[in-house]
Amino acid sequence: MDKLRYWFIILTVWLVFLFNIERLIRPVDITKFTYFFVAAVALVALVVPGAQRIPVWLLTGVPSVLLIMLQIWFNDPVLGAELPVTVTEISSVVLTGLLARRTNDHLHEFEEVVAKIIVNYVGSSAHTFDEEQSIMYKELKRARLYKRPLSILTIKLSPDSLQLRLPHILQQYKTGLLHQMATAGVIEALDHTLFETDIIAYYKDKLLVVLPELSAENLDVVVQRVRQRVKTDTRLELLVGQANYPEDAVTFETLLTIATERLDDVQPAEEQAPVAPSKENIVLQPKTEQKTI
Repeated sequence: MDKLRYWFIILTVWLVFLFNIERLIRPVDITKFTYFFVAAVALVALVVPGAQRIPVWLLTGVPSVLLIMLQIWFNDPVLGAELPVTVTEISSVVLTGLLARRTNDHLHEFEEVVAKIIVNYVGSSAHTFDEEQSIMYKELKRARLYKRPLSILTIKLSPDSLQLRLPHILQQYKTGLLHQMATAGVIEALDHTLFETDIIAYYKDKLLVVLPELSAENLDVVVQRVRQRVKTDTRLELLVGQANYPEDAVTFETLLTIATERLDDVQPAEEQAPVAPSKENIVLQPKTEQKTI
């Protein structure tokens, strides 16, 4: 946190100085293109998701080349007596990119620390969809090979129930840290309800759950059981979209699309029926390990 604050202050001071350099140093005449590319580089490095994966040479080199090309296009001098100013302009773009990248690195570290704190608080976590995608595809291939059922759930928090649960929190706290903590609580409840072979992953603004060996006939039972457990543990209601192989589709992308579309059509249940028969009643293959509930 201290490093993040330190680099943020340095970046802010640098930008304030640069955008007022012509007032502070009269002979310096910075072109308007320089200010544009400096601001663009800072915004890309700080705001664009995944910007930390952009190479530094690409982040700073492309704007520098475009800056020179625009100056030549508009007949602005770049060599001769104006060479020191040109070097200053390019250096400004490069330095801004380096400072913004450094600030973004520490910001990313801070987000990871917050995520770890949340995981330690609730005791469980879920991987991203990219990390679990290959395993999910393998489970569908296995279901096809052995002619076994498989179901998919897409889950996200009901905004209304989240608002009722935390009335004293401002509206914007529904996203960000609050949403992560609430979702982590849902993951903990799922972890205690589902089997070890069931796969949970983050997918965009929702959770994606793959349930091997779960047929369409038993899917509603498990969904009701999950909703009951989450509501008991977190006092939050879930919106659940569901799809089943082979009843609804045979490809993973289609199953995911159907589950997402059905998620948008459902409403949170006002009342839950008595606890449905547990998933232990469903016949599983010998390799399936049952979780302790």
